[in-house]
Amino acid sequence: MRPLSAEKTSIERYEDTRSALDRGAIPSRVVHGVAVGWLPSAAVLVRRSATSTPAFDPALRVGEDVDLFWRMDEAGWTVLYAPDVIVHHHVRSSWQDFIGRRAQYGTSAALLEKRHPRRLTPASSSLSGIAALAATSTGHRKTAALIGLYEFARQKRILGPEVPWSVAAEMTGRSLWSDVFWVGHLLRRDWWPVGWATLLLSSRSKLARGVAVAMMAEPVNDHVLQRAKLDPIRSVGLRLLDDASYGSGVIYGAIKNRVKNVVTPRPQLPKWPK
Repeated sequence: MRPLSAEKTSIERYEDTRSALDRGAIPSRVVHGVAVGWLPSAAVLVRRSATSTPAFDPALRVGEDVDLFWRMDEAGWTVLYAPDVIVHHHVRSSWQDFIGRRAQYGTSAALLEKRHPRRLTPASSSLSGIAALAATSTGHRKTAALIGLYEFARQKRILGPEVPWSVAAEMTGRSLWSDVFWVGHLLRRDWWPVGWATLLLSSRSKLARGVAVAMMAEPVNDHVLQRAKLDPIRSVGLRLLDDASYGSGVIYGAIKNRVKNVVTPRPQLPKWPK
């Protein structure tokens, strides 16, 4: 899904690499929990027999396409994302429209959570990763090392004795980084007021600096890898505004519909496997 624009404004240039509708360049089956967990309905081919009547839930003004494809998957149909088909979509280039549309998208979270429980959890980080981030940020390296050793031993036991130690070490690193990633994601979007306050405090607090790194890692990485057509300041700044606008919609929807799950993270206790 590529933007249809002249790329004259900052928002148009940002949308060229960070469109809210584009799902990337890798083909995938669309299933909740994978990289392409949902699709927009701007350009789709659907079997009539695979849809309900009407196809979209009339009560949903946003998120109706996500709901449709999730229901199709639950009914046993296969939903595929085909990135070799390129469709151009109009871009909302004014600041008001950009912020408003992102916030509107965010309001769908509470409504989708009612229809598909436990799918809109903002973060499910392990307490090991959260503790490792806190220990590393505050200079407690021995504590961080002990947490890493525990997670390595846990991963080795889960994977079994036939799996090489190098694989267990890689899985440990990936697991801990995933926890840190989701902490940053939560503080950029659904808890953005807390996240922005953390950024302001990063010059005074070691812990805040560590959390700020977790928050900014993905926006900076995306700017470098996706060859953004903006300078780093505008690129990362627009990403923060994008996430905060969406998060504001999530918060508003959660309050309006009394659905707290979409703003309540579920930290996981890393139990020793039997």
